[in-house]
Amino acid sequence: ARLFVLTSGKRPPDPANLISSARMEEVLTRLKDEFEMILIDSPPVLAFTDGIILSRLTDGVVLVTCGGKTPKNAPRQAIHRLDAAGAKTLGVIINNVDLDKSLYYDYPYTSYYGYKREYSEIS
Repeated sequence: ARLFVLTSGKRPPDPANLISSARMEEVLTRLKDEFEMILIDSPPVLAFTDGIILSRLTDGVVLVTCGGKTPKNAPRQAIHRLDAAGAKTLGVIINNVDLDKSLYYDYPYTSYYGYKREYSEIS
């Protein structure tokens, strides 16, 4: 398997105008013909319009949040914005999670239901 990376280069004066252009759609259409999968990284959906605009040009969106830093209601708000734009949300990734401090594992009934406090780190 081979990986190709296309970087953004210098920041244009109006990024939203650039990514919402017909040329951007044309480039993505051509890339879809040549590549099995295309991943596009965008700025935070709640802070910038770029991700919302790009979501209309994709087959699906994976929302990435930061455990312990992203406000609890922010992912829900982001998903609502993506839904309003017609995006297909495929899932949510929560990174930077400290499982030793996770509220889920400290829930008093976890031992009652037989849950074990075991996890493996993905590297």
